[in-house]
Amino acid sequence: MLEAFFVAIASVWADSGFSALTSGHVIMIAVGLVLLYMAIGKGFEPLLLSPIAFGCILANIPKNGFEAPGVMSVIMYGIHHEVFPPLIFLGVGAMTDFGPLLANPKTLLLGAAAQGGVFVALLGAMLLASPYKKQLLSASSVVLTARPPSIWLLKWLLNC
Repeated sequence: MLEAFFVAIASVWADSGFSALTSGHVIMIAVGLVLLYMAIGKGFEPLLLSPIAFGCILANIPKNGFEAPGVMSVIMYGIHHEVFPPLIFLGVGAMTDFGPLLANPKTLLLGAAAQGGVFVALLGAMLLASPYKKQLLSASSVVLTARPPSIWLLKWLLNC
């Protein structure tokens, strides 16, 4: 009877995600929990940080069902075909408060300059780096908009 219990425990362990848990998973789950605390506990950009935090936590749970057919495979389709980032930013943009913009329409120029900066940063990064790194550069161009000298730092880091 005791042997059957140990076989059952071993089976549960092998079928759970804990058997495939690595230190990278643990670190990223901790990062997701910190982001979730910042979003909910501190109220720091909860509209943006909470979905990022939940995605970070759920994506780093091993054996989470992404490989099996079902709902998770549909989610994985959206990840592989890059459907979700535009939907997330569309949703966040739709929920944005336009009160400050309506009160001071000149601030529209700041938003337009930021969008132009994204494309300038992307073009500059693409000119400085090799073509197979375009996905990384396109993602980093959004971050580099306010800091154009960082493009050269990114180029140096990519070549290391």
